[in-house]
Amino acid sequence: MKLRLLALSLVPALVLASPAIAQCEMAQVTHSGGNYFEYFGQSVATAGTFAVVGGPRYGTPSSEAGVALIYKVASGVWSLDVSVQPSIPNSGDQFGRSVATDGTRVVVGAPFDDTGASNNGAIYVFRNDSGTWAREAKLTPGNSVANQQFGVSVAISGSRIAVGGPGASGGKVFTFTRSGTTWTAEATLTPSAAFSIGRCGHSVALDGNWLIAGAEESNPGSFGHPDGAAFLFQYTSSWAQHTTLTSPTTTAHARYGLSVSLSGTTAAVGAPWENSIGFDGGGHVHTYEYVSSAWSLQQTIAPYDVHENEYFGWSVSLLSDGLAVGSYLGDATGTDSGAAYFYKFNGTDWTQRARLIGSDSVSSDVYGSSVSISSSYAIVGAEGRDSYKGAAYLISRCP
Repeated sequence: MKLRLLALSLVPALVLASPAIAQCEMAQVTHSGGNYFEYFGQSVATAGTFAVVGGPRYGTPSSEAGVALIYKVASGVWSLDVSVQPSIPNSGDQFGRSVATDGTRVVVGAPFDDTGASNNGAIYVFRNDSGTWAREAKLTPGNSVANQQFGVSVAISGSRIAVGGPGASGGKVFTFTRSGTTWTAEATLTPSAAFSIGRCGHSVALDGNWLIAGAEESNPGSFGHPDGAAFLFQYTSSWAQHTTLTSPTTTAHARYGLSVSLSGTTAAVGAPWENSIGFDGGGHVHTYEYVSSAWSLQQTIAPYDVHENEYFGWSVSLLSDGLAVGSYLGDATGTDSGAAYFYKFNGTDWTQRARLIGSDSVSSDVYGSSVSISSSYAIVGAEGRDSYKGAAYLISRCP
C-alpha cells in the first residue's frame, strides 16, 4: 500500500504543488430563484463544453420536485444554457439527485419517483440537438419495488447508461443501451459475495465494457459495523461480475464505496470514514489498475493536510491521468467549509498537485460534496452554501 503526502505551499484559495497545472476557478454558479435547502450542487457532471448541476430539493412547483441546470462554456465564459425538469414535476421525486453527461446527452436521476411503486425511482435522458436540449426518454426499472431508489446514481458511456438502485434487497445496478434515440433495458446486475451486501448502486461508474458499483453498507469484515465494498462488472457478450473490492485498511464503518469512478483500466473508490494516518474520518481514496486480467490495488491516497472527520473521498472523479477528490467537511475557511483535491498520475504514482477551496467559501458550504472532471474542466459542488441553497464552481487548468 502506497501513501503519498506532499508538503505544498499556500496561496490564496489554492494550495499548489506545481503552478504549471494549477486549477483555476472560472465561475461560481447558483440557481436564480432557488430556495433554501435546495441542495443545488449535490450532484455535478461535466464533459465537452457542458456542465450540469442538480438541485434535488428545489421546491417549485412542488416540494423537493427537483431541477437540473445545464451550463455551456464559450470563449472561456460559462453561462446557463437551460433548466430542465420532468414535464410534470412531482413532490418528493428529487429530480437532480444524480446527474451525468457525455457532452451530448445529460442523464438525471429522480430516485423517489413513484412510477410503479412508492420511491421506485426513474431517470430522464436529455439530448442536445443542434444547440437545443430535448427530452429523449424517461426510464424506469423493469421490476417495480417500493423504496428501490432507482436513480440515486447514474453514469453514461457511449450508447450505454448505468443506474444504481440501492434501496431494496441489498441493491442493484441496471443498464440500458441506445439504438438511435431509443433506449432499451439491457441487464439487471445483482452482485454476489460471501458477506452481507448493503446499498449496492449507491454509487456507479461506467467506461466502455467496465462498470463499478459501490455498496457502502456492505459488511465484509468482522467489525460489527458495515465498512463497505465495491463490485466490478465486465461486459463481453453479456455482463458478468468480475471482481469484488474491499478496503485494504481495517477501519470499521469506513463507508468504502460511497463514491466510485472509472477511467479505462483504472478505478477509484472513496472511503471517507476511514481512519487516515491516525485521524478518525480523515478518509482515503483507493485506486486500482487492471493488469494481466486482474484488478489490483495501485495506491491508497490521503491528503497531505489530513485532519479528523473531514471525509476525504466523499466524492471522486477520475479521467485518464487526472483525479479529483472532495473532502466536504474540511475546515480551511471555517467549520465544514470543505475542499477539493487534485492529483496527477506520473506513470507510477498519484501525486497531489492542488487543494482548491472556493474563492468565497465560508463555514457550512461543504465545498467538495460533489466533483467531476473532464479533459479541460472540472466542477465542484458546494451544496451547503447559503443555508443549503447551494452553489457549484467551474474550474479550468491554468498555465
